[in-house]
Amino acid sequence: MTEVRLASHVMIGALVRLASANGDFVAVLQKGDRISGAILLSIAIKGVQHGLLERMPATDGKPRFASPIAEKINQSTEISQYLQRRRERDPDLWIVELDIACDERLNPYLAVFD
Repeated sequence: MTEVRLASHVMIGALVRLASANGDFVAVLQKGDRISGAILLSIAIKGVQHGLLERMPATDGKPRFASPIAEKINQSTEISQYLQRRRERDPDLWIVELDIACDERLNPYLAVFD
């Protein structure tokens, strides 16, 4: 049985609308495949880089957000380099920057993708 999944562009659109409604900043840095492109979020809190999250499949089959890299990188130059490498390897990748007021506000944004 095939599980129905929302297209990537629909989920990104919902994230953009939610951020606008909450007064947070969101920018689509790279548009990927409209239907099945992977989604990578660059998270900042009050303008300070907090990390990267990527939508990945979990063992139970439901997608979850997790850090795409083993080591934690927070410096903007390291993150920019990482994003550039990912762009080169995966042209279907969506890269979205989300800047929120506090870390408690992150979970409602991630719930958009459930």
